[in-house]
Amino acid sequence: MTSQHGTPTPGPAPTPKNRFENVVGVLSLVGGIATVVLYLNRSTRLVALVVAAVLVAVIPTVLALGSARRPATAGEAADRSPNWGKAVATLAVSASLVLTALAVLGFAQRESYAFARHYGTQVQVEGEQDCWNYSNMRQDTNYTTCDATWQADGETVDGTLYTGGGDWGTKGHDAGTGAIAAYAWGDKAFTDTYDGEESPLYPVGLVPGWLLGALPVAIIGVLLVRRLRRPARVDG
Repeated sequence: MTSQHGTPTPGPAPTPKNRFENVVGVLSLVGGIATVVLYLNRSTRLVALVVAAVLVAVIPTVLALGSARRPATAGEAADRSPNWGKAVATLAVSASLVLTALAVLGFAQRESYAFARHYGTQVQVEGEQDCWNYSNMRQDTNYTTCDATWQADGETVDGTLYTGGGDWGTKGHDAGTGAIAAYAWGDKAFTDTYDGEESPLYPVGLVPGWLLGALPVAIIGVLLVRRLRRPARVDG
C-alpha cells in the first residue's frame, strides 16, 4: 500500500503463530494415543480417564498462555508476552468442566456393584418380597433383583438387592427366607454372586455431586473479572 505521495504505508504487522502451538500439537497427539491405548485395557481405564482429564484442562490453558496480549496494529507488532490472566481464566473454566464431567460420572458409578463392594457397608439382607430374574446373553450375565430390607448405620433401609440368578428364586416367586450377606450403598445392595459387569471406573464414585456447580461458578467468575477489567468509557 502506498500513500498519495508514493511513500509506502506500513500495514498491520503480521500476527505470529502462538508460540506453544507445536508443543500443544505434540502433547495432543501423544496424550490422545496414550488415552486410547490405556482405555482399551480394562484394568487401566481409570488411568485413561485421568490422562484425558489432564489434557482437557492443560491444552486450552497452554494455548491461552501463548496467545497475544495485544493484537498487531499498523507498524507495531503484537504483544506476545505470556498472557497469564487469560491462562488462569482458561484453566479455571477447563478444570471446572472436567470436575463437572467427573461429578456426572460419579453419580453413575455410585450405583454400581464395584463401588458398593469397595466402599459400601457389609449388611445382612432379609428377602421377604418378590424377585425378578434378568439375563443378558450378549454380555453373558444372569442376575436377580429382589425387594429387600437391611440394617445400615442403625437404620432400616428398604431397597433392592442384586444377587446371583439362583440365590433367591425367579420372577413370580416369593423370595426365600433367611439372610444373605451383601454390600450396601444407599438403597442398593449387592452380593458376591452378582453377575453384573464390574466397572473399572468405580473410584470416580467418590467425586462429590456438589462439584456439578463448579462449571457455572467458574464461568460467572470469569465474566465478572472481564467486566471489572473493562476500561471505563470516556465521553467527549
